[in-house]
Amino acid sequence: LGWIDAQSSIPFLLARVNNQTISNYEKANIGTTFAVLENWRNAERILNMYCFTIEDKFCNKCFWAYYSLGNSSSIRYFQYIVTNSNEKGFFYSAVLRLAELGDVETAYPILEKELKSSKNNKQWALTGLEVIGDDKSVNLIKQMEQDTNSKVQKEATKILEKMGINSNKRTDQQ
Repeated sequence: LGWIDAQSSIPFLLARVNNQTISNYEKANIGTTFAVLENWRNAERILNMYCFTIEDKFCNKCFWAYYSLGNSSSIRYFQYIVTNSNEKGFFYSAVLRLAELGDVETAYPILEKELKSSKNNKQWALTGLEVIGDDKSVNLIKQMEQDTNSKVQKEATKILEKMGINSNKRTDQQ
């Protein structure tokens, strides 16, 4: 109904979401339908009632809808996922969404921790820093040009170039 812009379905959907016999998952689907219809007030209300769970099927359904809201409810939802999800894909995606939505207080410590780890998530962390784009992020990206992993070095240089910032490597070579 959302994808065909069936605005006439709004009364039906509002009645359906109050039906006690349907699942919470169907109710979350109704919330995402309201997001597609750009009926933000109903979308936010319903999503806030049914999406705060770490079940994969709910996360798959609710991520986009919360991202499209782009407000304080979205930030609370993604903070919830970061705090509660054991599924790394959702965790990492939620951190990037928080960076995009401006919640750097939550995103920075996670991104910095990943840069200091020996895991293969440094390139992901660089993407998050690029999204934030402030002086602190730029300095952290520049530091990664000296990383022991050549792929991380190249990604850091590429990001700095995309940002229009001289990289340490180019400065050192000149």
